[in-house]
Amino acid sequence: MKYLLAIIIFLAAILRLYQLGLTPSAFTHDETALGYMGFSLINSPFDANGINILRAVNAFGNWTLPMYPVSTIFPIMFFGFTEFSIRLPSAISGIAGTILIYLIAEIFFKKKSIALIAALFFAISPWSIYFSRIAYETNLATTLFLGGLYSFLLYFKNKNLKLLFFGVLLFGLAQFTYLVFVFFIPCFVLVLLFINKANLKVNKLTVSAGVLLMVFTITSLVLMISGSLNHPELKVLNAENVIYNRVDLMRSDHTSQTDSLKRILHTKYLGVPYHFAQSYLASFSPIFLFDKGGAKVLNNLGYFGNFYLFDSILLVAGIAGLLWNREKIIYIILAWLLLGPIPSAITSDAPNSARLFVILPPLILIAAYGAYTIFSLLKSRTWLLRLAGLSLISLYILNVIFFMEGYFLHINTLKAQDLHYGYREAALLVKNKYSNHNVVMIGPQDFPHLSFLFYNQYDPKKFQQEVIYNTNYKGLITVSKFGKYTFVDKIDRKKLLPNTIYIDKVLLGDTERIIYLPTGKPLFTYFTKED
Repeated sequence: MKYLLAIIIFLAAILRLYQLGLTPSAFTHDETALGYMGFSLINSPFDANGINILRAVNAFGNWTLPMYPVSTIFPIMFFGFTEFSIRLPSAISGIAGTILIYLIAEIFFKKKSIALIAALFFAISPWSIYFSRIAYETNLATTLFLGGLYSFLLYFKNKNLKLLFFGVLLFGLAQFTYLVFVFFIPCFVLVLLFINKANLKVNKLTVSAGVLLMVFTITSLVLMISGSLNHPELKVLNAENVIYNRVDLMRSDHTSQTDSLKRILHTKYLGVPYHFAQSYLASFSPIFLFDKGGAKVLNNLGYFGNFYLFDSILLVAGIAGLLWNREKIIYIILAWLLLGPIPSAITSDAPNSARLFVILPPLILIAAYGAYTIFSLLKSRTWLLRLAGLSLISLYILNVIFFMEGYFLHINTLKAQDLHYGYREAALLVKNKYSNHNVVMIGPQDFPHLSFLFYNQYDPKKFQQEVIYNTNYKGLITVSKFGKYTFVDKIDRKKLLPNTIYIDKVLLGDTERIIYLPTGKPLFTYFTKED
C-alpha cells in the first residue's frame, strides 16, 4: 500500500511540476499581481501599494488576502523572480492535497483501498491540476483547510490538544488566504463539533482554541470587508446584470400588470434571492461539473469540465453506497457539500470554479467510495463481470487521456487569450528593444501595468511614489501612469510623441510590428513616431 501511495504522490508531482513555468505559457494578471506583491514583501513589510501586509493586499482596487503573496517569498528567493516561483506554492498545495485526501479518507472510511482511490482521483483530477498549475489562492487555502480538518479528526480520535490548536492555526491561515473560507470554516467547524460532540472534551484549553478561531475569523472578515466587498462581482445586491434581468426587465415590458404588483414582485429583495438560489443549484449542475465548468473563462479549460464524464457514474454510485451502507461520515460530507457553494452563490458571476474549489475534496471522496462500491460488486470471477470491470477502467483511462491531451497540448493555444497572453510579450518587447523609450499602451482596465512591473522587476518603493491611479467603470482602481509608462483608453495615432513606443489594438490595415497569439491571430500592434 505504501508503494502505491508513493507512486500516486509521484504522479501528482509530475502532473503539477512538469513545465510549470511554461504551461500555461500565458501568465495571468492575477498571477502577476500575486508575484509582484510577494516580490515587494521580500525587503519590506508592505505590498506594492504601500499597504501594511497585516491588512489585505490591494491588487486591482479589489483586495485579496495576504497569505499567497507571503507564500511566494521563499520560492522567489531560491528560484528567482519567475513564473515558476510564483506558481510553485499552488503546485505544492496540489501535491499536499493528494496526501491529505488520502489521510482524511482513511479516517473517514477506515479502508486503505478507498483512501488510495481518493488519492489517485485527486492526483489526476482536472479541477485540481488546472488550479495547481496557475497561482491561485483557492488551491493553497483548500490545502490549508484539509490540513486543519485532518488535525481536528486526529484530535477527536486521541484528544491531543496540540492537534486541536494546530488545526485551528491551519484553519486561520486558510481564512487569511481566500475569502470563501472566511465564511465557510466557522460554519463547517460548528457542524463538525456538533457531529463529534461525544468526542469533544470541553475545558479551558478547548474553549481557548475556539476563541482563537473566532479571532482569526473576525480579523479576516474585517480585512475582507475593508476592500473585497467593493469588488463588483461581490456586490450581488447591486449587480447591474442581476438587477436588470430580475427587476428592470420585468418592470419595463409594458404588460397590463399593475404597478403595485410590479413593486411587490420585481424588486432586488426578491430578485437577488432568486439569483442566489439559481447560482447555488448551478454549483451542482452537469454543465458546471462535467461539461464546460464555470462562468469565468479564466478559471476553466472551456472545452472540458471540472470532473471527468465518467466521474458522474462514480458519484451516483458513491452516494448510493454511502446511503445503503449507512455510513455515518455522510453527515460531514453532506455538510461540506451544502455549505461550500454558499459564498460563491452570493456573487454575480456564479458558478465560479475558483470559489467552488472547496467542494472538490468531498466530491472526490464520494467518487472514491463509488469506485470501491462498484468494484466490490464486480468481485465475482465470472468472465462477464471481469469484462465489465475492465471496460469501466478503460473508459476512465480514456477520459484521463482526453483531458491530459486537451490540457498539455492545447492550453497554450486555445486558452492563450483567456489567460492574458500578449501582456508579457509586450513588456519583454519594451524591455529588450525599446528600453530607452517612453511607453503608451492601450487598455488600463486590463491591468497591463502589472506585466511591466513584473518583468522589469520594478522597484516597489519607486512604484509607490510614482503611481497615478484611476477608477474604471466597474469601480476597480486602475493605473494610469507610473514612471515612463502610461496607460490610456484610446491612442490618437495622429498625435504621436517622439522617443515613445505605442502599443495599441490591431486596426484594419495594420500589417507590421504585430504581437500575435499562438493561433496566429493578431493581438497588439506597436509603433513609434519615427516608423
